[in-house]
Amino acid sequence: MDEIGVLSGPITAQRREEEMEEMPVVPIAERMGTIDRSLPQIPQQEDAVFVIFDRKLEYVNERFTKVFGITPEEAYGSAFDFMTLIAPENRPWIKEKYKKARFGGFAVKQIDFIGLTKKGLKIPCKAFLMLFPLKWGLAIRGTLRPVRPNS
Repeated sequence: MDEIGVLSGPITAQRREEEMEEMPVVPIAERMGTIDRSLPQIPQQEDAVFVIFDRKLEYVNERFTKVFGITPEEAYGSAFDFMTLIAPENRPWIKEKYKKARFGGFAVKQIDFIGLTKKGLKIPCKAFLMLFPLKWGLAIRGTLRPVRPNS
C-alpha cells in the first residue's frame, strides 16, 4: 500500500467522526414518535399489529380493529379480554404459550391459530410474535396476517 493510501484511512475516519459530531442529537422518542402509555409508535401497514402487556391490549393499529371488528376503545377497555379474539378450540394452547412468553419462554415465535371476530366469524391467522421489555415486565408485539384462501 502506498503512503497516500495509508494516510487516507485515518483522515477519512476522522472526518466521519467530525461529521457525526455535527449531526443534531434527536431524542429517540422524537425520532420514533410516541402514543399513549409511552409505547413506541408502530407504522400503519396492511398487517394487523398489536401489543399485549400485563394481560391487556396495550396497542392495536387500525388494521387490527378492522380485522376483528372492534374499536380501539373496546380493545383498551379494562374489561376487555383479548382471548375472546381467539377461537375457543385454540384458547388452551394459546394460554399456555402466553404463560411461557410472560416468563421468557421465547423471544420470537410464529404461530397459526383461528381468530374470532366480534361478530363470531372464524378467520385463520398467522402471527409473528416478539417479546420486548416494557415498563416493569415483558410485552408481546404481534404482527398478524389473516390467511386468505388464495394465499
